[in-house]
Amino acid sequence: MNAKPFRFFSEQVDECLAIPGAAGLDALRDLIVEAQSDKEAGYGPPQDDINRARRRWLDRYDAIYVRAGNDNTDQMRKAGHR
Repeated sequence: MNAKPFRFFSEQVDECLAIPGAAGLDALRDLIVEAQSDKEAGYGPPQDDINRARRRWLDRYDAIYVRAGNDNTDQMRKAGHR
């Protein structure tokens, strides 16, 4: 049996963020979704750790899309989205 060695959730988050660009965002999103599902099933990382990972995801998103000028927030607001 080849079980994966134990790694703290924060270490897994760091590994995802070490992946450059949008691929790191995708990896972290998948990790967060899995962790939240595990939490709702009664196990998984502490909710505070999941929330920290979400904030880090938002920071990465901001760094990639908003600062790069690729954010369409203003266009969406003009179209009536809030």
